Amino acid sequence: MTFRGMAVPQDVFRDFCDPTGHLPKDKVADAVRCLGENPLQSEIRDITNKFKGQGLNFQQFEEVVRICKNMNQSPTDELSESLAVFDVDGEGLIPRSQIKHLICSGESGEGLSVEGFEMLMEHIKANEDGMVRIADLVHLLEQK
Repeated sequence: MTFRGMAVPQDVFRDFCDPTGHLPKDKVADAVRCLGENPLQSEIRDITNKFKGQGLNFQQFEEVVRICKNMNQSPTDELSESLAVFDVDGEGLIPRSQIKHLICSGESGEGLSVEGFEMLMEHIKANEDGMVRIADLVHLLEQK
């Protein structure tokens, strides 16, 4: 682990490898997920099938991680796609009220207070119909 708590490939490989020093193919997906990627089991199977044997050495594991990182969409794309579900007209706008419901609802898992939501949204302008641009919301949510 690094000082920020993010796993490093060497540590993850060591944690998952067997006594022979190889990472069993059936544990590769779990190991890759520890590094912040989220591949499907079938994707991992397709990637690891090109390697001979039942396990991967560290260099092969690094290659699998690199492939998974390249396959992964950017968080911006994922967030935009997720919010686009609420864009019924396909114009890149969603109702501010829908965002408020999603973010402030206890069922959504976020449970942000109405005051917190209003503070967040003061940086985003809604049009006269109460619609907010998805791109503006994504930009705001990705700021650190």
